[in-house]
Amino acid sequence: MRRFLYAILCLVVFGRMANAAEPVDSTAMALATVWSEFISERNASDAPADSAAYMAGITEALKATQASDSRLRGIAEGMAMARQLSQMERQTGLKIDREVFASALQQAAQGNTAGFTRTSAEAYLDNMAAAAARESSQRTARESSEFLSAKAKLPGVTMTPSGLLFEVVTEGEGVPPSADDTVDVYYTGTLPDGTVFDSTTEGKPASFTVGRTVKGFAEGLQMMKPGGRYRLYIPAALAYGDQGAGGVIPPGSAIAFDVELLNVKQH
Repeated sequence: MRRFLYAILCLVVFGRMANAAEPVDSTAMALATVWSEFISERNASDAPADSAAYMAGITEALKATQASDSRLRGIAEGMAMARQLSQMERQTGLKIDREVFASALQQAAQGNTAGFTRTSAEAYLDNMAAAAARESSQRTARESSEFLSAKAKLPGVTMTPSGLLFEVVTEGEGVPPSADDTVDVYYTGTLPDGTVFDSTTEGKPASFTVGRTVKGFAEGLQMMKPGGRYRLYIPAALAYGDQGAGGVIPPGSAIAFDVELLNVKQH
């Protein structure tokens, strides 16, 4: 970061001292080169999913800086609203059309609120969110039940007294871990529809105490031996229950893990 700021300072000083014949594009390209390296370093561990869209966003923001202060304030406010809308959609299940919302916002700013007051609008939204949450919860419960029922019928899948379903892909050797032991594992966690909500990176296993993970995962690990690989199908009661997790795992959702136990460090 210090080298980056130093480079910027040099470019500014150079720009002031340079001969008038010095092409502006050269200064821009030099600055862009330094900034590009800085962006690459910053995004090394968390690269944007869509690099083209990422660069388009940067370009749009840079062009916007030539607009008036009022427009810039509006852009910043709109970006904050977009993030809040996305968060609300994840939490409540409501779907908000951005263009329709933008049109409604302009009308509301002009005093046309279709009869809503702030109090009545908040009550309406609360009711809508509650209804959406109930519908989403019922759908999740139904899909999870169907998912677990289908897995239970597969050859090689066994159910434990707790309701955990497991399938032995590869049997390991040695002593299974206890709840107090630390394990090194590779795993991929998925929702009933196949969406991956968490996974380890090849060459970088996760390390944690068995008893500090969700009940179904902990139970499954304690049946495994080092070198073994299991598939675990975990009902919500043994996973994240009615609370869900992090806006990624819906409340009441079953989850599945494909897990390989690499090593056990006994407590």
